[in-house]
Amino acid sequence: MKILHTSDWHLGRSLYGRKRYDEFSEFLDWLGDTIEKQGIDALLVAGDVFDTTTPSNRAQELYYRFLCRVSASCCRHIVVIAGNHDSPSFLNAPKALLRVLNVHVVGAVTENPEDEVVVLHDEQDLPRAIVCAVPYLRDKDIRTVGPGETIDDKNAKLIAGLKAHYAQVCAIAEHKRSQFEKAGCTGIPVVAMGHLFTAGGRTVDGDGVRELYVGSLEDIHAKIAQLKQAGSRAWLEIEYTGRDIVGSLRQMLDEALADSAMEVRRIKNKQVIDRVINRSQKNETLDDLDAGDVFARCLDAFDVPDDQREKLTASYNEILKLLQEEDKNAE
Repeated sequence: MKILHTSDWHLGRSLYGRKRYDEFSEFLDWLGDTIEKQGIDALLVAGDVFDTTTPSNRAQELYYRFLCRVSASCCRHIVVIAGNHDSPSFLNAPKALLRVLNVHVVGAVTENPEDEVVVLHDEQDLPRAIVCAVPYLRDKDIRTVGPGETIDDKNAKLIAGLKAHYAQVCAIAEHKRSQFEKAGCTGIPVVAMGHLFTAGGRTVDGDGVRELYVGSLEDIHAKIAQLKQAGSRAWLEIEYTGRDIVGSLRQMLDEALADSAMEVRRIKNKQVIDRVINRSQKNETLDDLDAGDVFARCLDAFDVPDDQREKLTASYNEILKLLQEEDKNAE
């Protein structure tokens, strides 16, 4: 049996406001092609199918269209578990319907751990693999709260709960395997699949991500020129940390990036942010303010006359209202 493992699609995720549905679609097309070319019998999807618990309609369309395509191919089984970004109830909602397509969904733990053990059969209905499909385990799933617990106590209970749950599910799988062996079906593999945080992870060279820290206008311009010369198509996050207040930073960057394939997805202008916030407390940040607070401080920071503030504030509130009334699930 050929098994392909994948995870963390994060369908619907945007990068600094840039929608990436074309890229998601291309990835799923590539994955479907790979399954067909390699003759994959079972696809295991180990969580974080979507990026949020309320995925957009377009993200859902990509997901279900992919499942329909693959279920009609050589791939006889698809096993999907929920990750920490997924809504367990959302993934589980079409569970019975998807089962008709040989799509096994495990969105959350149940009272019966056997629900997390999936047996994959071949065309003759003989067992060929056993999958321990453990979804992301939340605190309430594996830990009971006791009085006077410290952080260390909590963490110790979480680790113990994780170990106990995985051990219980694996024991059920081993028991099923021994029953199959007694019935004459030998050599059946047990595949453990889960979605969890682990310690000891490392970043490696060549993973496609580079972090560049350049603060002054001259470093910034020099780096852009270097990337342009190299024909870069990068998406940029630029942070200006110089001492001078540059209110036209966006315009300057757009001019510097003219005739290139690069895009600026985010700009951090430290001096303007500091001026706008006008910190009343030493450690105050933008996260401490709501949108109205920031707009009011912008008016103060740029000395907007009182006779203009009423109209500007009304227009600003109208924009916020339009944003709030948008169909957030559309995209």
